Parts: sequence; structure tokens; C-alpha cells
Amino acid sequence: MERLIKFFILFLILLLTGCLHQEKIQGFIKVEDEITADTIESVTINRGILTLNKKYTLFSNCFLIYKDSFPKWIEDYGEPDIKSDDYFFEPFITDIKPPYVIYKFKNEKYFYIIKNNDTLKFELGDF
Repeated sequence: MERLIKFFILFLILLLTGCLHQEKIQGFIKVEDEITADTIESVTINRGILTLNKKYTLFSNCFLIYKDSFPKWIEDYGEPDIKSDDYFFEPFITDIKPPYVIYKFKNEKYFYIIKNNDTLKFELGDF
């Protein structure tokens, strides 16, 4: 019986630790959110969902808004092994590796990343 109580207490501690860890993630960045300049040091990707610094969550289909060109330092990490003539590289948030600074204005569907003295504008993605 004493063993069962110890196991139950250990189980509760692990459960509470997991719940507290989940509270640190603010959830998906939404149009109504505001982010003051925050340096992103780590990015994890799980099933098309990015978690930045274990704090912000985005869908991986956030794409770069640009007119004619984008910085040459952006690498195509999703480039197919065999390219056809109609292949066109359109940078997504997953093509930007940390560290970088992210910020977002309230009630705007865009967010911005500053890296290598470039300010990149991305549109929030969704599923």
C-alpha cells in the first residue's frame, strides 16, 4: 500500500510539472497579439507547428512577403532533390534559422523578423 501511495505522489508531481511546463507556451500568435522585440534563440518543429523559444507558436506555412527579391542569405531547406524548370522557391518561416529578433504589431496579420540587418515581413499562416 505504501508503494502505491509513493507511486501516486510521483505520478501527481510529474503530471503537475507537465502542466506547468505547458503554461509557459502562450499559444498560437494571433492577429490581435502584440510582440515587442524578442530574440529567438531556439525553434522546434513538430508536425508543421513551430515553437519559438518555448514561448510562441506558429504554423510553418508563414511565408515571406516580398516584391521582387529577398536576401541571398536565405537558404532553401525544403528544396526538392530533383528540380523541375517550374520550381519556384518561396521562403517560409522555416527557412530562417535562429538567432533572430521577432516583433509584431497589435491587430496586424503580419510579423517581422530582423536578421543580418534585414527586416523580413511574414504573413501569419493557418491550417
